[in-house]
Amino acid sequence: MPGLLDHHRQEWRTSPRLQNASQAVDSELRSRGRRGRPRTTGRWVLAARQHRSGQDEDEPACSVERSLQVLGERWSFLVLREIFAGRHRFAEMQASLGIASNLLSARLKSLVAADVLCTRTYQEPGSRPRQSYHLTDSGRELRVVLLALQQWGDRHRARPSGPSVLRRTRGDGRCVHVGFVDDDGQAVSQNELLMVPNPSSVMSGCPGERPDAETSD
Repeated sequence: MPGLLDHHRQEWRTSPRLQNASQAVDSELRSRGRRGRPRTTGRWVLAARQHRSGQDEDEPACSVERSLQVLGERWSFLVLREIFAGRHRFAEMQASLGIASNLLSARLKSLVAADVLCTRTYQEPGSRPRQSYHLTDSGRELRVVLLALQQWGDRHRARPSGPSVLRRTRGDGRCVHVGFVDDDGQAVSQNELLMVPNPSSVMSGCPGERPDAETSD
């Protein structure tokens, strides 16, 4: 074991990337209130781990948590609701949402940076060029998430007057429900669904469900 430790110590001393990673670890530990300087051994072990994996150790293992890094702020889904409804321009979204311009600008920038939205340039006669906002492929996939939130609100946060909009098929107006389906397109009930750990995942921190977990309505 001492030989392996000596190897990693030498790797840490000679690699600029590891040095940068170790400095980032120091900064993070200090920001969390740790007193004093972390031990060198712990610092270079973590830095070497980051170097070899090519991944940030602070990146959440759970896909839900990573998604919320992009979508967890209240206005994000409301902005997406507006774009799904066909309002692509800044002024249209601001008027509909009643949101401050700096907040809307921040939300749009974050969604563009996350590749949920993309921009296109347009220009009205006599005006300067401006940007309109449109869904990317990953953004379009969020429609099912948005409608799942709507369905939950219809059921559990219902108004006396009922839902403001209804989910229907284009062709014949049949009711549409958001749920789970398997690879063959067959509906799967909540009681049949089980979240299990991925054996090929190299990251931990996103546990699967116990077989007796509460999933029924």
